[in-house]
Amino acid sequence: MKSSIKRLKSKEREEIINTLKEIYGINPEFFKNKTFLYSDKKKEKLWLCSGNIVDFDLNGLKVDAIGMLFLRNTRFPKLTTNAVQLLRKEITKNIIEVNEEEAYNLIRGIDVKKEINPEHTTFVLKHKNDYLGMGMYKDGKIKSLIPKARRIKKL
Repeated sequence: MKSSIKRLKSKEREEIINTLKEIYGINPEFFKNKTFLYSDKKKEKLWLCSGNIVDFDLNGLKVDAIGMLFLRNTRFPKLTTNAVQLLRKEITKNIIEVNEEEAYNLIRGIDVKKEINPEHTTFVLKHKNDYLGMGMYKDGKIKSLIPKARRIKKL
């Protein structure tokens, strides 16, 4: 049985890195010794791992995932919450600052009415020094893209 985990081709890798630089200002040097992997034919979910992981022979192994789920690449590239927190020092663009009340509501999954002009459909949510995750702007509201499992019910 062959592993279903595959390494992203160089051209596709460069496209992803360039997109992340354009949208989030992430320096391509961050990805220098990192590898993008995928397991689905559409390459919608990308994992990020140490560059030397590809030295291992995965043939004959049933592997579900390697590294960290990093990006969902559907209609637009969306960083995972873990990726946002990992890259907090690298992200320099497309950040929406929210106040304490807005942050409280967003981490509970409650939409926040706010007039903003985001550069892209999705953006990074930040409160002071805390990177909360991703948000999306629609109909005059910020919608939290923080996964339900990571949301806080009560504070």
